[in-house]
Order: sequence, then structure tokens, then C-alpha cells
Amino acid sequence: VIEETAGSNPMWSTMLTANEEIMDNLFSNFYATVEAPFLEGLSYRINYSPNYRWDHNYNFFRQDPYLEFNTTKASKFDRKSFQWVVENILKYERNVGEDHFFDITLLYGRNHSDFESTTANAALLSVGALGYNDLSLGDIPTISSSAQATEGISSMIRLNYRLMDRYMATVTARRDGSSVFAANNKYATFPSIGLAWMVSDEAFFNNVSFVDMMKLRLSYGAAGNQAIGPYQSLSLAGITHYVYGDGGATSIGVYPSTIGNDDLKWETTYTTNIAVDFDLFSSRLGGSLEIYNSDTHDLLVNRTIPTMSGYDN
Repeated sequence: VIEETAGSNPMWSTMLTANEEIMDNLFSNFYATVEAPFLEGLSYRINYSPNYRWDHNYNFFRQDPYLEFNTTKASKFDRKSFQWVVENILKYERNVGEDHFFDITLLYGRNHSDFESTTANAALLSVGALGYNDLSLGDIPTISSSAQATEGISSMIRLNYRLMDRYMATVTARRDGSSVFAANNKYATFPSIGLAWMVSDEAFFNNVSFVDMMKLRLSYGAAGNQAIGPYQSLSLAGITHYVYGDGGATSIGVYPSTIGNDDLKWETTYTTNIAVDFDLFSSRLGGSLEIYNSDTHDLLVNRTIPTMSGYDN
């Protein structure tokens, strides 16, 4: 026989809870552009984008008037983070005669991200009038904190070429580095190439009156993924609390929690794309048809390993 137990009333819990949650976000974008007077078509641009965030979440659960035991508890959570991106872009563009146009773009950038947080909890408060503003009134205080930082570097060279505004090609080589990967695999190179043909500009297409524009596109390239937390390539330690014997003092123990991975590297996706863009019937109908195939290597996932190893992953 399954015993019936009374569940908590979410409305009642809400009425007994005082909460303050505030999130602030300060961000901006700065840039400066310089055009070289000694060489037409040469320009330099620098971008700087900082983003500062800070937030807190405070909670206090009041004494339940229908219960005789102490039900008060309070918590305070504070966090702040800072991210910034700097990009240096050097570009040169030029027309060669009436039919040829090309531009070359060089990029070097850096990015940074960090955050830190602190959480404090207390239960069985002797005085509830101050709520979460004095956690020292609690009998069971707990405190935890964390912090992390990541760094990244990006560099790129890109060449665009157009012939008679009908045949187009783009070749790009990008090299990125991230601190989240292992020491020997922090950098990876991602090449790509794209070709386009404005079919509707060809002489043999002039008799197709209902087509205003038709362009064929073909591209192949690699893209990297670094969407993992920092320090996962390192052997990490965890902390536990242990009491020796009845009434003994609490001791802090340190134990190995995760195994380091010296081979942790960028996840790379190679994509082939074939597409056609079109405008029909005096631009009343338009769209794109695309066929693509993506192949991902070195997928970034956590793998469960046998428990008898002493590790979870």
C-alpha cells in the first residue's frame, strides 16, 4: 500500500519567501578607422567591445506560523563577470582595369572572459527580522565560491576576387587559439573557399525573361568549436568534508575528481555547400535552395568511464 503524504503548497511557500534579484549589464563598442594617405585603398580599423555584468540573488524564507520548529533560512548569491574583445583589421582593396577587383583583409584579435561568484547560506536564524541581511544569525552557515578565466587569440587572412562582377571567389585561412584546450592543442587552423557564378549575367541567359537574377554558389570550409568550460584538460581535485567519529571535528579532504586530457583539442566541422539564389517575375518571388553536408571531428563531449577507476569522467 502506497502511503499518501501531503505535498507542500507552492503558493504558501511563495508568500513566506522574500526575494531580491537584480541583474546589471554595461556594454559598449568602440572603434577607430584610419585610411592610409600614401596608398589608396589601404585602411586600418580597431574594434574594442567590453562587457561588464554583475548580479545578485538574495532569498529569505520566513518562519511558518503553523509550524512549531524553526523554518527560517536565507541565502545571498553575488556574481560579476567581465568580457572584452579587441580586433585589429588591415584591409587593402583595388580595382585592376574595368573587369578585375580584389581585396585582402588581415585580422588579429584577442578576447578575454572571467567571472567570480560567492554564495552564502544560513538556516535556523535566531532572529528573522533582518532577513538575508545578517546571515550570522543562522546556526548552520555554509559558504562557497568559484572563479574562472579564459583567453583567446584569433588571426585571419582573406582574399576576395571578382571578375566582371560575374565570377567571384573568396579564400580564407583562420587560426584560432583558446586557453580551454590542452597545452599542445590550443591552436587550430580553419581554411575555407567559396566560389560564385552570376549565371543571369551570361549572354545565353538573356532570353529567360522571367528570371531576374540567378547565382550559383559552392563553398567548402572548416569551423571550430570551443564551447567547453576552462581547465578540463587538467587533472582536477575536489573537496569533501568528513567527520572522524561521533562528535569529532570536521576535516577537509582533497581528492582527485577528474582525469586530465593532454589530447583535448578543437572540435572541427567540415562543411560542403552547394546553393542557388534566385529572383523571379520582376522580383515578386525570390529565395535560395541549398544542399550541404557537415562532418564533425573530435566532438567535445563528456564520456562516462568505469566507476572502479575512481573518476566519473
